[in-house]
Amino acid sequence: MDHRSEPERTVDEAASDPLEAAVGRLHVRGRAAVDALTPTPDHVVIDRGEQVAEDAQAIRILRQRVPVVAFVNNHYAGYAPETARQLVALTG
Repeated sequence: MDHRSEPERTVDEAASDPLEAAVGRLHVRGRAAVDALTPTPDHVVIDRGEQVAEDAQAIRILRQRVPVVAFVNNHYAGYAPETARQLVALTG
């Protein structure tokens, strides 16, 4: 299944969907922008702090109802471990 063609859904829509209500899933991505800035994904090249804060808010809302798993990759900001650290810090 190609998830890139799926329409974006709000946090409330995802949490109320009986097929997705067992686990909340958040996947952040942004490949083209990062690839254009660096050939080596070993450091943050795009400040996505504002978006990470919004994602953290979504996680906090969803986890009140279901366990949440968040996936990040190097294509979001340039360095997945830092994005993950930011999410952990903002979600507690």
